[in-house]
Amino acid sequence: MTKKRNWLGMLAVVLVFGMMVIGCDNGTTDNGTNGLDTALNGTWIPDRSSNPYLYSIVFSNGNFENINNENKPATKGTYTTNDGEIIFNRTLIYGEDFSWVPNFDLESRWYSREELKSLFEMDDDFITDNFILREYTVDYSITDNILTIVWSDESEAIYTRQ
Repeated sequence: MTKKRNWLGMLAVVLVFGMMVIGCDNGTTDNGTNGLDTALNGTWIPDRSSNPYLYSIVFSNGNFENINNENKPATKGTYTTNDGEIIFNRTLIYGEDFSWVPNFDLESRWYSREELKSLFEMDDDFITDNFILREYTVDYSITDNILTIVWSDESEAIYTRQ
């Protein structure tokens, strides 16, 4: 049962971090053709009816932060936009949000890739696979105050501007 729970927890994190933004522009934004779509700025709350593990996203002029379901920090980094895509570069994880990971006694503070490698003698592949500290791209669209993100597996996540 513990193995199954750990596996489900890891799957949830992968799904949560995988869901960051996609779509087509409705003409209300520049669709990121200039490198940074300012229409994304603000806090976006996910519709958790289809996936209770989705995190909120706060965009701020090229920086982003994921906020977990308990309204605590989870991950952050930078982003750019280009022609209906968001390119995320997740650079930090918040220790407390990964307390579910076995043998990880992380303090409630931000950790970089290098710190994780040093603390736990991990290689880059493990960190990339398990903590998603890497660059990834999603498609997005904004219509009114609704942000639709389409993941690489073609699933969608719907967010409402707070």
